[in-house]
Amino acid sequence: MGLFDGLFDSASSAADVASDFLGDAWDTGAKAFSWLEENPTTASILGGGALGLLKYRQAERDRKERKRERAEDRAYRDQFGGASSGSPDRPTLTGGTGLLTEGILAGSKKDNGTI
Repeated sequence: MGLFDGLFDSASSAADVASDFLGDAWDTGAKAFSWLEENPTTASILGGGALGLLKYRQAERDRKERKRERAEDRAYRDQFGGASSGSPDRPTLTGGTGLLTEGILAGSKKDNGTI
């Protein structure tokens, strides 16, 4: 049983160290939040700064995404010579079946030459 006693003692001492650390961290956090509660203006400034930083990071990610999308569009135009006509989110007025190509307007133009 000597091996199990040694493992139990090691686990027990590790738990004591973790408990002491978490207790100290809890006390420090409680003191910090108490201080912020006593100083609402400072809390507001810190919160505004944190929010500003988060918005800046999001705007930075959005800029990178737009830059990547522009590069993809530019590469597509260089390869195919124009805007995408096959993309479902970019409808066109030519090609396919629709009002202008095979619909009412196209049919009336074919019948009597006028729209």
